[in-house]
Amino acid sequence: VPYGLGQKVEFKKGIGPILGDLNFNYFDEMPDHVKDAFLDFHQVISEPTQISGGLLDPIYINKTVSFSKQSLIKHIYFSDHDATVCMFENN
Repeated sequence: VPYGLGQKVEFKKGIGPILGDLNFNYFDEMPDHVKDAFLDFHQVISEPTQISGGLLDPIYINKTVSFSKQSLIKHIYFSDHDATVCMFENN
């Protein structure tokens, strides 16, 4: 998982899922260097994951990987972030 997306980040093709609190809101306009870093990835979470309505906990899947995926958001009472869950099935 990249740390500090204020820096240029490059990912190798074929890398698996990237997930966690990436400290930027997917619903806001992302800086170009962040868009470029995730160019080969598909974001599978579409609902807010933070109590203020932001999507801060995405799950990115490499676009070249052929999987069917189901995702859900689970409210966690002890955090202002919800849990993101994704199930993968090999096609």
